Amino acid sequence: MAETKTPPQTTANSNTETSLWEDIKRTLKSRRQEWRSRRSEKFRRGQRINQNPRGFGPRALERPRPEALEPGLDALKIWIFLFAISAAFLLVGVQFGGRFGLVLGFIATLLLNLWILFLSPNQILRELSSWELEGRDTWGLLSAVREASDRAHIPQPTVALADSDDYFCLSVGISPSRSTIVISHALVEKLSRDELRLIMSFEVAKIACQWTAAATAARGLYRLIDVMGLSFISGRLLRLSLGRGRIFKLDEWVASHGESREGWARALWTLEAMMKSKPRVSKMSDSALDTVTVVTLNSFRNSRYDRTLPNVRTRIGALIDRYPP
Repeated sequence: MAETKTPPQTTANSNTETSLWEDIKRTLKSRRQEWRSRRSEKFRRGQRINQNPRGFGPRALERPRPEALEPGLDALKIWIFLFAISAAFLLVGVQFGGRFGLVLGFIATLLLNLWILFLSPNQILRELSSWELEGRDTWGLLSAVREASDRAHIPQPTVALADSDDYFCLSVGISPSRSTIVISHALVEKLSRDELRLIMSFEVAKIACQWTAAATAARGLYRLIDVMGLSFISGRLLRLSLGRGRIFKLDEWVASHGESREGWARALWTLEAMMKSKPRVSKMSDSALDTVTVVTLNSFRNSRYDRTLPNVRTRIGALIDRYPP
């Protein structure tokens, strides 16, 4: 009697497992293709949006910031120097006084940062006897600052008028959201609306690129050093915190958004002539805060100042290649 052979059961199970694995692979492959298609469509859509002219498309309001208003590494130097001083206070306190010295070093660091960040800027505003401009603005200062702030993508700084017969314009502050532009009442009455608009644009550019913050911190440090009789370090502090070439970029930014290069050059020349006709008493540490500074310096300090901050003649020559405009 012949034996009957039964088919093995493993064949059906292997076929079932193979078909299940094939289904999983087909599902994963289809999902991967869908993801790639969505990603490629998103990339093509982004290219189409980027190719749109300014003022069109959903990303039209996200304009890139101008290169001249980027803070750069030189804007961080003064803060690195301030951090190094604070760390030195703590290390010296721990080394020579233990826990009690650490507490003293922490108090000294706290007082130093409190002076640099809050007390020194407020002292400058109190010395200038300024009051905030708000409400009716017959000179168009607020509208000029609002326009320049929108172009620079920063919060609108405060505008203050100084009750003074001297001619000056400067900006004070540690951050763009807490900065103040101070202009004397005598200067406002003498200049035209176009010249005032250009000057306000320059001060906003200084705030946006952290020039004002670095100059304010350097001024606070210099006042502390000057009390100790080490005023010769002022030039090094200014050179440490401010880049000489950055002021030319700021002039380029103002000229590109103003009437022309000659318009800003004439405004600088007029402002320098007015300040020379009635120079005000100021120290070298305050020179970086002003739009144009006329400081009485000896030959040694004048050379150090010119290497740090270029004079108006050099700035006008860089704009239009001639002097006077």
